[in-house]
Amino acid sequence: GTSLVSQRLRADAFRKTQQYDRAEALYKTLLNTDDNSQAFYGLGRVAIDKGDLPAAVPQLEKAIERNPLYVEAYSDLGLVYLLLNNKQPSYDSLMKASQLSNNDPKVLANLALWPT
Repeated sequence: GTSLVSQRLRADAFRKTQQYDRAEALYKTLLNTDDNSQAFYGLGRVAIDKGDLPAAVPQLEKAIERNPLYVEAYSDLGLVYLLLNNKQPSYDSLMKASQLSNNDPKVLANLALWPT
């Protein structure tokens, strides 16, 4: 179909099957929609999956800007910041994800990586 949901699911499927160019192209077409936070998140995930962590940061930040309750974006951004050795932004993002989630296993796993 051509609904926004089906397009987003298709883009997610492309990303998860490592068809990054196709996923990225489809996510970019979704940026012109009212709820484009998931498209920015998808672009951030593509960058992460491709190993381009610095490119993931602005995409994940835009996803959060458009949806301040986007738990997955906060969690992934916190992990990216941690991997980039940006400890305070990492801590802030992971704690925000923790506050917004209800013991989400992915958030807890990312928090477990925090250096003590």
